Amino acid sequence: MFGRRRAALRDPRAEYEAHRLDVLTRTPQAVDWTPTPRLPDVWAAVVETGLPWGGSTLVALAGGSAELFTSTGKHSSGGGAADVDVRAAVIGLLLVLQSRLEDLEPTDSLALPGAGYVAMRALTRQGQRVVVAGERPLVDGIHPLSTVHFAALEVVHQLTAHDPA
Repeated sequence: MFGRRRAALRDPRAEYEAHRLDVLTRTPQAVDWTPTPRLPDVWAAVVETGLPWGGSTLVALAGGSAELFTSTGKHSSGGGAADVDVRAAVIGLLLVLQSRLEDLEPTDSLALPGAGYVAMRALTRQGQRVVVAGERPLVDGIHPLSTVHFAALEVVHQLTAHDPA
């Protein structure tokens, strides 16, 4: 009766989905991307892991920045001028994706992969290309695109290496 009002509980899944859709519908012009000889097509990578309660999304942009956010509300970002390890990992991921671009299928789907699956997306001048694979074969290194997954894990490692949370 007396006392403080309780703050309304927010659902981090709604914020996650809104941010995810914002990322997936960006254009290369919105991030001021210019093709380079090493990255003539790929301007961003979006690697999503389906989890039983939602998802985890890694975004890596050609400018060197990256962010990792989850449907539980966790968020890490990096890639500023001082984050040389994050920037190097981001460029590594984008270069691997550029080299394997023909192995990804063009798509208009923005669906989050199901639990136990990983969607590896290349955002390109021509639109999105994606491959969805089981997480276990990727982690075990037996999937043909495990190298893309390993490059994405390196970005995650660099993002979280100095994260105080």
